[in-house]
Amino acid sequence: MESEHIHKILIVDDEEQIGKVLGHIVQTLQAEYIVAENGEKALKEIKTAKKPFSLIICDQRMGGMDGTEFLNYAKQISPDTIRFLMTAYSEMETILNSVNQGAVQRYISKPCDQKELIPFIKNALKCYEVHHENEKLSHLSQKQNKKLYDLNCELMATAKGHTKAIQDLDKEITQLEKKIKEADSGTKNDLEAIMDRIETYIKEEDSFNQEKINILFSHVIKDLHQKFNHLAKNNEFKMPQISSGDAS
Repeated sequence: MESEHIHKILIVDDEEQIGKVLGHIVQTLQAEYIVAENGEKALKEIKTAKKPFSLIICDQRMGGMDGTEFLNYAKQISPDTIRFLMTAYSEMETILNSVNQGAVQRYISKPCDQKELIPFIKNALKCYEVHHENEKLSHLSQKQNKKLYDLNCELMATAKGHTKAIQDLDKEITQLEKKIKEADSGTKNDLEAIMDRIETYIKEEDSFNQEKINILFSHVIKDLHQKFNHLAKNNEFKMPQISSGDAS
């Protein structure tokens, strides 16, 4: 029987010969086995085993506890283990009760035919393998889901940080645009004030000559340069310096 699993089967029967026959069948399927002569010893084997048994084959009539009682205990200790009960046809009511309670997955009528028993055991071991693989996949899926959840939380935290940084940057841009607009508005108002002064000066003068206009123009240029220079410094621009000669 080719399989990645190393199956271990527990045979529980107080008849030594039956235990040997069943053990021989198990060996042909490349599985390991242990024989216990009664339910008490079999329970100890289950409790001390390093890994769960894949299959339990148990006789109904034994000294001490009977097969169905033992299998009920075995189910509580190792619920994933497949459980077979060997019994006579006359004990059908006992069989049905055990099947209904989930203690037994299959019953085998005694005397059992070896040709029929082999495929039963093969199917049982295959079912155990499938269940075992499903359990592994389930655990792996849970671990992966946990990792995805943690990663999602981390991404959400990072996104919140980026969103706040972007919002802070938007506020800074808005404030800077506001300052620029206020500076532009102030400059425009200053220019209008200067032009009003020029117009007023011209109107008030009964007579004016070119020299007076040049002097006034020089003062206007200096005034404008100072205001633009102040605006440039606030916005980290450097204005060229002008001399009195340039202004005149």
